[in-house]
Amino acid sequence: MPAPIAMFVYNRKDHAQETIEALAQNDLAKDSDVFIHSDGPSKPEHQAGVEGVRAYLDTLEAKGYFKSVTLIKAPQNIGLSKSIITGVSNIMKRYGQAIIIEDDLVSSRDVLRFLNDGLDFYKDKEDIWAVGAYNIPIDIPDDYGYDVYKAYRTNSWGWASWGDRWKKIDWKMKDYASFLKSRQRQRYFMRGGNDLLEMLSLQMQGKLQSWDSVWCYHQAKFKSFTIYPTVSRIKNIGFDGSGYHGNVNESFDIPFSQEPKPYTLTYPEVDPIIQKRFLKHFYKYPTWMRRLKRRVKRVIGMVKR
Repeated sequence: MPAPIAMFVYNRKDHAQETIEALAQNDLAKDSDVFIHSDGPSKPEHQAGVEGVRAYLDTLEAKGYFKSVTLIKAPQNIGLSKSIITGVSNIMKRYGQAIIIEDDLVSSRDVLRFLNDGLDFYKDKEDIWAVGAYNIPIDIPDDYGYDVYKAYRTNSWGWASWGDRWKKIDWKMKDYASFLKSRQRQRYFMRGGNDLLEMLSLQMQGKLQSWDSVWCYHQAKFKSFTIYPTVSRIKNIGFDGSGYHGNVNESFDIPFSQEPKPYTLTYPEVDPIIQKRFLKHFYKYPTWMRRLKRRVKRVIGMVKR
């Protein structure tokens, strides 16, 4: 039986429709149970968008895209992080595994096959916490002989995991204070990218909905990894200014095709060249340097005027 699919949508009907209809082209779609979580509007001006998404969702059962479609419509806004944590937790308790898709991810026609195969292949590898379908835009070495690689950080754009890993996460982060006192633990955490520390801090302050930074924190705590494909099976279409973060960003654009790609799952070691390029992609300049760059830009702007 394919793993159940947890999907999370908000107020972008066009994005959600493109995501769902791409997923429906998978050969395992008609064998998959889909649980779609629709959050309530956070602002009055989002009401029409949420209603438009839900009207489209109400048509899915008749379309027969999937084995079953269960709609979970929140009566009020609970936020992205809480929606995902609660929704995934419920499915993990019931099924012991899940595939998670958000509403702005166009997938290849073999993404469900790849993720389900990954769940089967790595389930007994306790240091693998997730299987991802998206690969960031880094060059894979020509002599790298595998179709997947290991990384110290997960990515929330189309992924799968197991209930025994998920239940290890303390979402209240009771040991966060001791973590802040340990430079060693912080350095290990940032093996997934030096941006993680700031993201986690903002999450703990309630200034950012970044549930995945808490996931990455525990992945580091338990010295675990995520499996990435060398060829991406996901394209993010949400960086057009319409999403939660509201920014236009082309740094995650990748070559993408919906055509299936052959692959062999393996259990490789962390490749030092890929790891170096992975870290470089996520590198975030220190705060003082970012402030200095902004000041320089302002001065240049004033001179030009």
